[in-house]
Amino acid sequence: MSYIRKKKNYLDTHPDMDDKERQNLLNSLDTDYKRAKKNTYNDFIGINKMKECLYNQLNDFEQWARNEDWSKFHHSHYDWWTFPIPEGSSKGMAYTVYEDEVNQLFKDCRYVNSLKKCAELVCKAWGWDLYNRKFIENPAYNQKWSNWPIRLYKMAFCLEFFGLSEAISVRRYGQYLINKGYEFTYCNYNLEYIFDELDDD
Repeated sequence: MSYIRKKKNYLDTHPDMDDKERQNLLNSLDTDYKRAKKNTYNDFIGINKMKECLYNQLNDFEQWARNEDWSKFHHSHYDWWTFPIPEGSSKGMAYTVYEDEVNQLFKDCRYVNSLKKCAELVCKAWGWDLYNRKFIENPAYNQKWSNWPIRLYKMAFCLEFFGLSEAISVRRYGQYLINKGYEFTYCNYNLEYIFDELDDD
C-alpha cells in the first residue's frame, strides 16, 4: 500500500477523528498528489505509447459496441492504459500519469475525446448513460454492472484527475451501486472515498 493509500485508509478506519485532524489529513493528501509532478520511472511506456494504447482500445470498444458484445467489456483487461491514474498498479509504473503527463495528454484533443468515448462505452456496457446520468432504458442482458469496482474507481479517478466533467456521472453511478449494497473494496482496500461528497449539479 502506498503512503497515499495509507492516509486514505486511516481516514476510512478512524470515523471518530475530529474535524480539524481530518481536514489536515485531507489537505496533506492533496499535497501528496501534487508533489509527484512527472513519471520518471524506467518502466513508464511514454506519452506516445499511452496514446497508441488508448486509440487501439477505443477501436476494440467501438467494435464490441457495434456487435453488442457487452460481455467483452466485462471480461477483458484494459484499465491500466484506458483510465490512467497517479498510482502504481500490478503493471508497476508503466501506465501511471502525474501532472506533467496529464498536461501533455490534455493538449491532444484526439486523446481527450478518445478517453471520453471509452468512458461512455464502458458505462454503456454497465447499462449507464454517461451523458444523461441515468440508466439506459431496455438494456440488453449483458448491459449490467459486472461487479468490478476497481474499474469504476479508476475511471472516476482518471476523469477527475484530467478535470473532465464526465467524472460527475461516473461518481453518481458509483454512489447508486454503493447505496444498493454492492461492495467497493479491492485487495482489502476501501474504494468508496472517490465517490463521496458529490454536488448535485
